[in-house]
Amino acid sequence: MFVYGCIDKTNTRFLYCCFPSVFLGVLDTVISVVLHPSLSARLAAAWCLRCVVVSLPSLAAPLLDRCTERLIALKSSPEAVSGYSLAAAGLLGSIRLCPLGVPQGKGKVIMSLAEDLLCSANQNSRLSMQRVQAGWILISSLMTLGPAMVQPHLRRLLLLWRSVFPQNPKDLDMERSRGDSFTWQVTLEGRAGAMSAIQSFMSHCGDLVTEEVLQQLLPPLPFAVALLAHLCAIMKELVADLSSPDYPPSGALFLLPSLCHPVDLILLGPSLQESDHRAIEEQFLLSNGIPGGSLEYDPHAIYHMPSEGESVPTPMPPVYTVIQAAASLFGVLLSNMPELQRTQILEQLVESIKQTKGSRQQSVQLAALSALCYFLKHLASNHIDLGPEETRRPCLTLIVGALESRNPWLRCAAVECIARLAHVVSETLYTSSLAQASFDKLKVARDVVARTGHSLALGSLHRYLGGIGSTQHLASCVAVLHSLSQDTTSPEVQTWALHSLSIIIDSSGPLYYVHVEPTLSLLLTALLSTPLSHADVHRSLGRCLSALLNTLGPELQGSGELVACQRNHCLLACSVMQENPDCLVQAQGISCLQQLHMFAPKHVNLSSLVPTLCVHLCSPHLILRRAVLACLRQLAQREAAEVSEHAMTMAKDGHEDLKMDVNMRELGLEGVLLSLLDRENDPQLRQDVKETLFHMQSCTGVSRLSFWLRLHKDILSASADFAAVASVDTTQEEDSEQCCSDSVLTSKKEESSTPSVSPRWHTRVFSMECVSMLVSQCVREGGAHFNVVEAQEMKHKEPDRDFLVLHLQDLVRMSFMAATDHSEQLRLVGLQALLLVIQRFSSVPEPEFPGHLVLEQYQANVLAAVRPAFNSDTHPDVTATACQVCSAWLASGVLKDPSDLYRVQQLLLSSLSKVQMMKETSSVYSESTTTMETLAVLKAWAEVYIAAVERREPEGESGCNPGDGLLSMVQADISTLSQLWLSALQDHALLTLPPECSHQLPSPGGAFYTSETSDAARPHYLTSWAPILHATSLWLSSTGFILADPDEAGSRLSRPVTPTTMGQEHNNREPAKTPEDVNSERFHLILGNILELAIELISVLHRLLLMRESSEIQLLALEVGKQILDAVQEHVQERRRSAEVDDGAEEKEKLPEFGEGHDTGGLVAGHSLVLAALEMCLCILIRQLPQLSPRLSGSIIGRHATKQPLSHDSNLLISASLSILAELPSLCSPEGSVSILPTLLYLVLGVLQHTAGRNPGGRLSLAVTSALQALKAIVSSPMSRVEKSRASWTSLLRSSTSSMLQSWDSDEEKDRIAMLTALTIFLLSANPEVMSEPGLQNASLQRFYSSTDSKDPDEQLKCYRLILSIFQHPAHDVVAPYICELAPRVVRHLSHADSRKPQSQAELLVLQEGVRLLQALIIASEEQNRPPVVSMVFHLLISFLLDENTLCSASSCSRALHDFGLQSLTQFGASHPDQFRHLMGSSTALRSRLEAALRGNQESLKPKPRIVRGGGQGSPSIQLKTNFL
Repeated sequence: MFVYGCIDKTNTRFLYCCFPSVFLGVLDTVISVVLHPSLSARLAAAWCLRCVVVSLPSLAAPLLDRCTERLIALKSSPEAVSGYSLAAAGLLGSIRLCPLGVPQGKGKVIMSLAEDLLCSANQNSRLSMQRVQAGWILISSLMTLGPAMVQPHLRRLLLLWRSVFPQNPKDLDMERSRGDSFTWQVTLEGRAGAMSAIQSFMSHCGDLVTEEVLQQLLPPLPFAVALLAHLCAIMKELVADLSSPDYPPSGALFLLPSLCHPVDLILLGPSLQESDHRAIEEQFLLSNGIPGGSLEYDPHAIYHMPSEGESVPTPMPPVYTVIQAAASLFGVLLSNMPELQRTQILEQLVESIKQTKGSRQQSVQLAALSALCYFLKHLASNHIDLGPEETRRPCLTLIVGALESRNPWLRCAAVECIARLAHVVSETLYTSSLAQASFDKLKVARDVVARTGHSLALGSLHRYLGGIGSTQHLASCVAVLHSLSQDTTSPEVQTWALHSLSIIIDSSGPLYYVHVEPTLSLLLTALLSTPLSHADVHRSLGRCLSALLNTLGPELQGSGELVACQRNHCLLACSVMQENPDCLVQAQGISCLQQLHMFAPKHVNLSSLVPTLCVHLCSPHLILRRAVLACLRQLAQREAAEVSEHAMTMAKDGHEDLKMDVNMRELGLEGVLLSLLDRENDPQLRQDVKETLFHMQSCTGVSRLSFWLRLHKDILSASADFAAVASVDTTQEEDSEQCCSDSVLTSKKEESSTPSVSPRWHTRVFSMECVSMLVSQCVREGGAHFNVVEAQEMKHKEPDRDFLVLHLQDLVRMSFMAATDHSEQLRLVGLQALLLVIQRFSSVPEPEFPGHLVLEQYQANVLAAVRPAFNSDTHPDVTATACQVCSAWLASGVLKDPSDLYRVQQLLLSSLSKVQMMKETSSVYSESTTTMETLAVLKAWAEVYIAAVERREPEGESGCNPGDGLLSMVQADISTLSQLWLSALQDHALLTLPPECSHQLPSPGGAFYTSETSDAARPHYLTSWAPILHATSLWLSSTGFILADPDEAGSRLSRPVTPTTMGQEHNNREPAKTPEDVNSERFHLILGNILELAIELISVLHRLLLMRESSEIQLLALEVGKQILDAVQEHVQERRRSAEVDDGAEEKEKLPEFGEGHDTGGLVAGHSLVLAALEMCLCILIRQLPQLSPRLSGSIIGRHATKQPLSHDSNLLISASLSILAELPSLCSPEGSVSILPTLLYLVLGVLQHTAGRNPGGRLSLAVTSALQALKAIVSSPMSRVEKSRASWTSLLRSSTSSMLQSWDSDEEKDRIAMLTALTIFLLSANPEVMSEPGLQNASLQRFYSSTDSKDPDEQLKCYRLILSIFQHPAHDVVAPYICELAPRVVRHLSHADSRKPQSQAELLVLQEGVRLLQALIIASEEQNRPPVVSMVFHLLISFLLDENTLCSASSCSRALHDFGLQSLTQFGASHPDQFRHLMGSSTALRSRLEAALRGNQESLKPKPRIVRGGGQGSPSIQLKTNFL
């Protein structure tokens, strides 16, 4: 047992690494105890071996082999069979705690050995029992390894289970009639072991429990059903077991934790409380007859996980386990029996209690109450009715008899049962009668027993029923309990009454507000008047105060007089509790202050609270330390800096009660908390310490950078190998100031008179994690933390500030110390920290040496830190992390010397060689671990290759490039790496297949995984495939996607690589193509010819859009999707062109048959690329515009989205989606295009409708312009003109136009120009039949009329431009009706220009655009109809002119209109001279106005006389041009 006490993680790792010979001697000693005659010794040795494996996972497989070999060799020794089987079971049970696992072959060995033991059990009667036990315990422990290990042996397991039990009633009868006691003992032992194995199988291999497996496991159950026919007999046996317990009354303690409410256990004394000396206290309890657990009571517990708070499983003695199992089974069976039989059984229990006397009666009562409680629990959980009054009566009799028992355990159990009884009955009248009975009893009873039991019953009823149902009952309960709480003659009554009052306060909630003031006064008075010797009363008072604080909650922040008084009373009560000598009361006082700080932080004085907490940090009482750390954790979340300052002030003032082993003056509160991690073993307390430190560092880490780094450096350097560090440091060139730093690594610590103990490994791991967190904090802050020059300048200006880059030396050294430690966990976090340092500081320049980086001086440190990780005995996860560090180091650009690159490359080369030999060598770890290490190596090489390619300079540039040396190193092994990369990608592709395609996976597995470990290997592939794919694509691009054929000369190249030819031999010889040709064809080759691949890729992109919220990722996914569709579209067009060439011109009408939909137009989901693309785009559009969905349009989401403007990213996503939708008709056959056209039009017009709002400045958003472009592409699709689909397209387009016009009328806030543009697109781009319908023509013209008559000149201008496009359309028969109707409206509007001159630039542009529109009308008109229009234009232009009198005073807009009219007249007159001369000769007024305008224009062009000042005469030396016409 002494050896077991020494086996923990720290000691094991230290002995194994520093003193291997001593460790092997200790291990041999432990293994020798396996053969000890005592079962307890064998179990202790087995558990020791389990602890060794948890500490050193690499020993799992060797120790397991050793146990199995010795078990086979010593099968004739009962002790050896028992001991080595227990040791093997313990080892198997520990493997689930070792992430590296063991090889699959170990499961086969264990299964074969177990089968051999079970089959040979009958050969030797002296070994039968041991072999049966050993066989089943090995099988049961094998189940803990999970489904992957058990799956190959499932069929054999089912046969073993089937052979243990009788298969039919005849076998059962024959079995009963023969066999002696020994045979029955062996048989029953075998069945017990088989049932344990089944239980372990169901617990750990749930994925294997299929319907077929269940059908084979069920044969034993019919016999159990046959036994259930004698249910009454079974119940009689259970009642007999419950009424004749074979244990002393004090042994009933084991039933209480599962029977009573956890809060009520505190009333039963300190025996059930947590403490640091729990093991010693349990030994004392055992000496007093109170049961304790031990492994020897159930050897199968050797492979179980310990319960929370336990280091070893502690199964109870069989006598107690039988009672507990009987009580549990009683509750299940009784709840399924008829109500009449329930009453009889319960009455039988009552009679069994009456027939016993004295202490035995108490044991029977507790067992009966336990059974009754299980019964009531089962009824409540399954919503089963208890039954009539006849069934309730015996239940109440059982409870009332124990409610007034002198045994407090019975009273607590009875209180729990009465509350559950009321809960099951769930009748207000019945619950009120129970409460009234307790009221009546409390009024007349004067004995302590009755008053305690019934007072607690009131609180328990409130707990389960949420209050009795009325404020009257609440007031009555509070009044009674207040009265009992003031009974100073009986501290026990006070204790129970106050505890019940705390339950009522908690369960009443806001209903208790009216009772807060009297209760608070009662508590304060009791705290001040109750003697300190009555600790139980003070504890109950503390619980009441805590419940009151929860009830008041945030109300304590108020500023009213009443709230202030209540707050002061609470603070006073907390102060009184802190002065109590009892540790539980002090802990409650601290917890209450913690609650006050939560609800009213401004009113808690930290200057007095923090010193109190610091004093209790080293308290010998676990409960008090828990309360202190919980409070500190909360304080650190809000006021971390203040807490640290108050603690340091107290340490400097020399507080007399502060007695610690750690110097708080130097290390502060943070150092004290770190030291607690070495002393504390309680998991919850340690977690609170870590969270407190995390909060304090996150708040003060950047401002106190030097302090935190020095603190962690001291922790990490306490056990550092100074010789190793010194040898590394001598290779560095550092400044004298850095060499004289206070780092403990530069020299050994001075000899101390007091012995020092190195921090434990988990403390150092935590400290290294904190260092990484500090780096991450500085990364978030950025700035001078990663700039040496800026940091030095700011440090000079502000000496109090600190920057991370100035501590780079300490960061590297701490990472080095952790990475070279003997603890594997510490090595992992050290390498991860070193990786973080490389990533963050690799680009930081060294200011003293231009052209160099600051990390160059630490090359030796990095190499020395990673080199041990590549040793043969290193754990694979450490090697994998070291590979990641090496790849980052090579890719960082810090290494420039070829020799330095070579040294790091050799480390990766050693791992690469190991990868190539992995399948040929055996491993002590699982196959998934081997996969993880292999992929880590390949990923590291891939990242190095990616960095080398990216750093290579473009061809043609001269100079030395450091990336060339790195690339040449990788190129030396690229042939091997490329094959391994392709194999890894093929494995990943196989593992990502959906479950329905699992039958396509190769049975032996892939290149780097086995079929049994495929599930465990998937996460490793998931984290590695991306860089491997990137590197592979770069390599294939560098070769032009051409693989050299090994069977031919170098001048001959094989055909381009495709997914179906990668890694395969090429027998077809084709001429070589240039890389440019291959690059232009490969996307078409892969996606055009393999439609299924394109569909699958679109589906993958769709899933990616559903899972990722980043707009950048979504845009990239849509871009990739568009490229896929472009490739397929190119393929379809190529087929159509080929068909045109082959079939001739006479068959052209059949050419568009190519595409999805074929002749029927049907598109099948899952097999249609168009539908897959449509779903992908729909996903984006519905997310950005929920109102597009009929389900969401009327919801809160849809209404909210309507009011919100689209962001820039949303516009980009919508635009990308619409561009994809516009291409879909070209991928379909004519019939297929008709199938998708309604959806496309709905989406495009829906986007237009919901995004075409009135924007400032009249600009159209990107979503609107994209919708208009997509609409034009769709309506002008060639499919709309194919004879087969022309009619359908026309009908659908006409319907869409009508729907758009209707939606336009229903929403006046939409941009009318956007809708007019859509109408123009339908008119000019669609088939002529679409807009030829008279109703659509009239509705469209009305929209144009509305815009031409608009008072908004911007709208008029854009409308004129749309009309201009209509007038200029070459198909005059299509636009003729619109020209005839719109031209007069335009002329009418322009005719008012003479009377209403333009007042703004926009109005001027409208008039100018109107003139251009009329000029276009002239061109569109027939020759005989042009003269009137020409005359009208001349009149209009002359009306724009100004005479010499008004020209000088005219506004800028009128002057601009005049200039435009004059210039247009000049050009128009030149193009129509005859009409111009005829008009001037026939109209004197027009001629006079034109002449006046010309004279005014000449006058304005004359130079003004220059006023020469100073008497100077003469002309200027430089003549400026003033006439620009």
